[in-house]
Amino acid sequence: MEIVGRKYVVVADPALIPPIVGRGSPGLPKSDGYAMWDRAISPHPGVQGLFTVAENTPTWRAVRRSYGPALGPGTLGFHYPIALSCAAKLGDWLAAAGTHGSTPLELNGAAKALTLDMLGLSAFGLDFGCLDDPRGAQLPHLIEAAMFECGERARSVGRRLLPWLYEGQRRKGEEAMNAFYALIEVGAQPGASKFWWGRGKGRGQLARKGKEGGALIEDIWAGMKARGPPADGDTTMSAQLLRLADPARGSEALSDAQICAEIATIIIAGYETTANTLTWMCFALHAYPGAADRLIEELRAAGLAPPEGAEPTASTAGADPVTAAFQSLPGGYDAIASLPYLDAFVRECLRLYSTAPNGLIKAVPAAGPPARIGPYEVDPGVVVWIPFWSLHMSERNWERPQEFDPERWIGADPRSAGPVSASRCPVSAAVGALRAAAAAAGGNGASADASAGAAAATAVVERPPPPTAAAGRGGAASGSDSDGDGEAGRARSANGSVSVGGAANRAIRYMPFGDGARNCVGQHLAMLQLKVVVAYLASRFQFRLDDAAMGGVEGALERQRVNLTLEVEGGMWMYLQPR
Repeated sequence: MEIVGRKYVVVADPALIPPIVGRGSPGLPKSDGYAMWDRAISPHPGVQGLFTVAENTPTWRAVRRSYGPALGPGTLGFHYPIALSCAAKLGDWLAAAGTHGSTPLELNGAAKALTLDMLGLSAFGLDFGCLDDPRGAQLPHLIEAAMFECGERARSVGRRLLPWLYEGQRRKGEEAMNAFYALIEVGAQPGASKFWWGRGKGRGQLARKGKEGGALIEDIWAGMKARGPPADGDTTMSAQLLRLADPARGSEALSDAQICAEIATIIIAGYETTANTLTWMCFALHAYPGAADRLIEELRAAGLAPPEGAEPTASTAGADPVTAAFQSLPGGYDAIASLPYLDAFVRECLRLYSTAPNGLIKAVPAAGPPARIGPYEVDPGVVVWIPFWSLHMSERNWERPQEFDPERWIGADPRSAGPVSASRCPVSAAVGALRAAAAAAGGNGASADASAGAAAATAVVERPPPPTAAAGRGGAASGSDSDGDGEAGRARSANGSVSVGGAANRAIRYMPFGDGARNCVGQHLAMLQLKVVVAYLASRFQFRLDDAAMGGVEGALERQRVNLTLEVEGGMWMYLQPR
């Protein structure tokens, strides 16, 4: 298809995806369309971050590899108490602000305050203080306004062709970007007004008395450098960034502007994605009562949720029995991560309410030869688009794709809902087998082979209908994540085209965090945060949609909007009744 003069190939066939994303090969580079987000991470022209750079350059590889020790599976013991303490702080605020279930609360803003504070503490050891007053915190609004404006500048054909008709919108957007540039770096953008990100509410530990202007990113980086060289065993994100900027690396050392762009990337990519996903998970706790009930049963069996029929407890901060139960849980996060239905609930939410439904946008290099994707030859300059919503919602890929059915994940490969034996990863297979054994009521999902012969084509995607009871389990092709950087060479065919993969790659039908060399580097931390927060809030509260404000379940689904992530227009209004 063709959009505004540029040709696109839209791929929703799982069998064709592995070579595109770079599983077992370098895959295709990202489209230059991601450059529209450059202005959201740096005011300096030409400065890019891990997310937006198209090619896997040496700098990209150095940054990517440096994040692994700070965000990988081995770090979850460090991040777990941070996530739990922030969830408890939010729980105390929700109980008080919601007057114990009688006042509706807007949860999307609360989730953004939560994820920013979790991220600040996990990545930088800094408390942004957004949870001090989730309603008054300004940092989420600054980031959200800038991200929206970046998207509008790229999407709005009218603003480019008929600018005089959009002058008011342009001015408002410019104000949003100037405020955000002041957040990133004072004075970096000509004409930017000084705007202290923490003025009023939500200043956190970065507030500085008497200062009339300040920059959050600049302050974070200055604070890191003030700590001095990191210790040999320090693998926190701050330590890894300091190593990237170490002058001993010579010409490979990242500049201050590059480091600040990476800090901004971490904040932007790590907060709104998790916050919006958590919002839809809270919605699911109301919209799918059968699934919510089974989740609570599992949490009660683990000693985390109050017994059924227990009197609700009016708690004070630090004294809530749910918080105490989580704090004293033997095994900590390992015990939470091993709960099979919690895992299934989270993964099904990530399928039905894809965090970034627009998916991945790759491109065949304009200066190179054609690319061969399976049996298809794609011309240079063509954009290759993998929309996650199409992938996750297609009847070609899933049984009853529009039904919310966590059961499809019980006893199945946790990365695809396919058979455990189909996984190429022995660790994942072992975890899946343990989950299957722990869930006596569950069973292996029915297996069906992915269609390898389907043509790459667009898929018409409808919004999920109102929830219905799910009866069966999903099928089939196995997927996996990858932490490689895709340095293997491409193979050139006899006619000069470049093959971006081989037949040994397994089909991919589920990729909430992307896949291949450019998958989400923070996915392990994100899964921890999602599981801990959902388990904690579900244990402590009963969720009920504010039907008057939201228009019921159908009305909430009609509010779905996509900028970079799946948002809810006007917020998610719900009643939270303490258990």
